[in-house]
Amino acid sequence: MALNVTASGPFPSPSSPESLPHDNRQGLVVGVTSALLALVVIFMGIRVYIRGFMLKAWAWDDSSYILSGVFIMTLSIPVYFSKDQPTSPVIRDIKAKTSSHLDVEKGSLGLHWWDAAPERLAIDSRFLITTVLTYQIAFASIKATFLLQHRRAFALPSVQLFCDVMLAATAVIMASMLLSGVFVTKKLLDPEYAASSDQSAFLIWGYVNAAVHLATDIIIFILPLPLVGSLKLATMQKAGLIASFAVGIFTGAISVVRMVNLPLGINSTDPFFDAVPLVLFSIAEPTSAIICACIPIMRPLLGCSDRSRNSSHGSRRWLSKLSDKSAGNQTPLSFPEMAYMTPAGSPRGDYAGCLSNSQARELHMIEFGTRTRTPSSPATPLRRYDSDLGP
Repeated sequence: MALNVTASGPFPSPSSPESLPHDNRQGLVVGVTSALLALVVIFMGIRVYIRGFMLKAWAWDDSSYILSGVFIMTLSIPVYFSKDQPTSPVIRDIKAKTSSHLDVEKGSLGLHWWDAAPERLAIDSRFLITTVLTYQIAFASIKATFLLQHRRAFALPSVQLFCDVMLAATAVIMASMLLSGVFVTKKLLDPEYAASSDQSAFLIWGYVNAAVHLATDIIIFILPLPLVGSLKLATMQKAGLIASFAVGIFTGAISVVRMVNLPLGINSTDPFFDAVPLVLFSIAEPTSAIICACIPIMRPLLGCSDRSRNSSHGSRRWLSKLSDKSAGNQTPLSFPEMAYMTPAGSPRGDYAGCLSNSQARELHMIEFGTRTRTPSSPATPLRRYDSDLGP
């Protein structure tokens, strides 16, 4: 997100001041941000309930998920501190120390520049810099959540290695964007900086930043699709799994829309008013990602059968054999219970050794998310390639 702001420089002068509009978008900012914040809180609660209470299988990806939600909320919560309401001295002190680009009371977001008080213009640059840096950390943490989640779910050495490489690349990209963002935005703190100055460097950086995030998003979101597609499942089961992972395409679509809005938010002659869509898309983008990261693990809430309900309460006991081995009574495969099995001695984790959830249960295998054990049957010596991230 970027605003064409200044602490002291002149803005382009209107040709007819008497005809200037005096509407504002601050209500829109507060309303949309409230809805996005509510979604973040709801899905954080769902994640904690499923992974922490139902499955009792809290792992690193779950911690990263919560951290991502906290960073997203830092972009949203200050909206509520910007309303004119009678408050205690303690609350007023907290408001005075809160810094965010969505602080529509202390900042100028949503106002026409001719309606913004000079004291508001003086602090908008700090809001912008805080936003740029927090956005990078929030998006990097949600990407780490996806990668850690894939690493835990698809227990194949090649997939885990790829996820490790992508985690390192995500960390490098985040550090690079933070450093370059500080370098590009530091001129906003210069008292001599003027809004009429050249914004091409900022715009180029915004495009590069958006393109890098979009490229990594595509890689992360399509990673599980060929793996799920290779499983021998019923058509509807496979379609359901693919759909649960493919919802990440919505985050990519928001990224594209946000990229299209970059020039309007950076080069506008009325930046505080025109940048509102860019600001909202900047919050909607990681919010969409945090929702998409939670959808694949929500199967235990559906409880399509008594067996799936009983197996979704975090039990660490060995699963009994299925009494009815017919295809119609097999429990559908779900993300939290997905287990990739490979024949012993197969270091590559070939797909030929993958077992469905129901097959793993027939071999007395425990559900996904618990510690690795060896099947009791000596005739089928299988080894599970699982990460050490799980409980």
